[in-house]
Amino acid sequence: MTAKTTLAGVAVEHFPGWTADFAEITRIRDRGGFLCGPVGASVRSTESWPVPVAVGPARVRREPVMRISDVLRGKGAKVVTIRPDAPVRDLLQLLDSANIGAAVVSEDGATITGIVSERDIVRHLTDPSRLLDQPVSTIMTSRVHTCAPHATVDSLMRLMTEQRIRHVPVVVDGKLAGLVSIGDVVKTRIGELEFEREQLENYIARA
Repeated sequence: MTAKTTLAGVAVEHFPGWTADFAEITRIRDRGGFLCGPVGASVRSTESWPVPVAVGPARVRREPVMRISDVLRGKGAKVVTIRPDAPVRDLLQLLDSANIGAAVVSEDGATITGIVSERDIVRHLTDPSRLLDQPVSTIMTSRVHTCAPHATVDSLMRLMTEQRIRHVPVVVDGKLAGLVSIGDVVKTRIGELEFEREQLENYIARA
């Protein structure tokens, strides 16, 4: 018979007679989680892992990590696209009307030809009068970094940081299935941190 609870995003199962050791603690260290023992367990801190750890019979099982599919479930899978032969003036109107910072360039709304953002427009503003009539294909980024729905939010954050990009299309079987922005990633991460804070506050209140 085991008792289950969740603390700081980490699921904890209690087993009589089983003592948590430092190896178990370090497994959740990168998560910022807390190892929780049964009611009445003592609390201590260590130099190598200086956060409160309730020591006692406990076994730690991680909750599933946040994935791109979770982000899309919250924001929706709709993606604004534009044809590569459309003039830049149409792109500007599209970005303004949809209140977005980037659009996927696609011939059919499903396959990806490129991606174009406000940043691409700014880079080509040396001659604004000519720019407006140029096709989107002349200013778009043709090398597009994509991700899959099962990819983790953490891996997407690394991709955005390393490649210095703000929008990443989601692809399933070679077809466009969504678009995740850096704003979506930040919102998701804030939600995770708020949840962990609430769980920690509840744990402290019960201690």
